[in-house]
Amino acid sequence: MNQHILQKINREFSLKRQRAQEDAARRKEALYTACPALGELDAKAASTSAEYFRGRLAGQVDETAYQKTMADISARRQELMRGADIEPHFECAVCEDTGKVKGGYCKCFQKRMIEENLANANLSVTAAHERFENFNFEYYSTQTEPTFGVSPRKQIEKIYNVCKGFADNFSRPGKNLLLVGTPGLGKTFLSSAIANSVLEQGYTVVYISAAEFCSRVQAGKFGERPEIMEPFYEADLLILDDLGTEFRTQFTTSVLGDVIDRRLRSGKKMVFSSNFGAKELEEYYGQRIVSRFMGGFVYLRFMGDDIRQRKGK
Repeated sequence: MNQHILQKINREFSLKRQRAQEDAARRKEALYTACPALGELDAKAASTSAEYFRGRLAGQVDETAYQKTMADISARRQELMRGADIEPHFECAVCEDTGKVKGGYCKCFQKRMIEENLANANLSVTAAHERFENFNFEYYSTQTEPTFGVSPRKQIEKIYNVCKGFADNFSRPGKNLLLVGTPGLGKTFLSSAIANSVLEQGYTVVYISAAEFCSRVQAGKFGERPEIMEPFYEADLLILDDLGTEFRTQFTTSVLGDVIDRRLRSGKKMVFSSNFGAKELEEYYGQRIVSRFMGGFVYLRFMGDDIRQRKGK
C-alpha cells in the first residue's frame, strides 16, 4: 500500500471517529444540563464506590448493601435516560470508524483505499469503465493471417487471457507485460481493464501516457521536484501507454531506463504499450531499454484491423 495514501486515510478515520465522539459528548452534556439528577446519581455512584474500596482496605465491607445501592443508582439512571441518545453515531458500526477489525482492515477502510487509489491512478473517465467483462471479441476477424499463422480472434483471446491472469494473480511474482501493435487493436482497453482490476484489489496504480510521463520527467529535471518521480517508482503497478509517441530526449530516455531498472529490482509490476514493434522500439530507445523489455516482460503482439473503425461502421 502507498504509505502516503494510507496515512491520509488513517487521519480521515481518526478525525471521523473523533467527531462522532465529540458529538456524543455534546448530546450527553445537554442531557445532563436538562436533568441535574443524572449528575447527582453519578456523584453518588462515585462516592459509594470510593467508600466501598476504603472499607475493603479496612476489612469492613457490607457487600450486600453496596450491591443494592449501586443497583438502585443504575436503575434510577436508566429510568432518567430512557430514550436518550448519547452514544456516538459512527458511520461504520462494524469497526466504529477505526478502520480496523480482527485480522486486518475493515471493508469500509478498504473501500476508501480503493477510491483514493482510483483518484490517484490518472485514469480517464472512459478508461474507468473499460473492464474485462466488457471486452468484445466480435470485433476481431476469425480469418487466419498468413504472416502470423493465426487469426486476430485467436490471438486476442490469448492476449486477453494473459492480461486477465496478470491482473487476477497480481500479488504473485511474475513478468511484466509489453503490448505492441498498430493503433486501435485494444491495447489501451486491456491496459485499462488491468488497472481497474488491480485497483479493486486495493493496490496503487499509475496510468500515464508516454507523452505525459516525459512532460513530468522534464518538470522534475535534475531533482528540482523529486516528488514528481516518486509515483513512478513506488506505485504497485505502473502503466505506460503509447510508448514512442512522446517527444523523446536523451534525458527522458535515461529516466525511463532508470524507472524500469528500479521497478524490476523491487519486483514492482509494469504494463507498457506501444505502436512500435521490437525492431522499432530498439531504434527509438536503444538496446539498453529494449533488453529490459525482452528480459522482464511478456511480449504480446496485437493484430487485425482497427476495431475503432469497425465499431464506427
